[in-house]
Amino acid sequence: MEAKIEQPQMGLTFEDVWAAIMKTQETIEKSQIESEKSKAEFDARLEKSQIEFEKSNAEFDARLEKSKAEFDAQLKSMREEFKISQARIDAIIDRTQAQVDKTAASVDKLSKNLGGIGESLGALIETLISAKLWEKFDAYNYNFKRAYRRIPLYDENSKILTDIDILLSDGG
Repeated sequence: MEAKIEQPQMGLTFEDVWAAIMKTQETIEKSQIESEKSKAEFDARLEKSQIEFEKSNAEFDARLEKSKAEFDAQLKSMREEFKISQARIDAIIDRTQAQVDKTAASVDKLSKNLGGIGESLGALIETLISAKLWEKFDAYNYNFKRAYRRIPLYDENSKILTDIDILLSDGG
């Protein structure tokens, strides 16, 4: 009789283990397929996002360039307007300065003329009054012997402060 080798009983048979391994492999393969599918979907979304980003970036760059060109054109225009305005202001200042100079010359001339008239009137009055003014004071018992005209008064720096039009003296 042949000896029978008994296998220990573990509760699992080769077929059970093999079926579990096959099921595990099938699950792993399904997970890999789903993972690859998810990765493919992610890659597609990423690529789409990149394309949209690049498109948006290109649109932004185009708008930025357009804005920069418009700004440069406005700045150039403003600079030209400023130059024109500055030239106008300079012309107005020049005309105004010429008018001021002309007016100042007229005022100086008028001042000299008025000063001359004032001096002439002053000299006339002095001549009329000073002629024998001292004799008029004899009626009041003042004994003036001499009359002096245009006596200058100086300050400590020898600058003329004023002058005395008529000075009567009793000789003393």
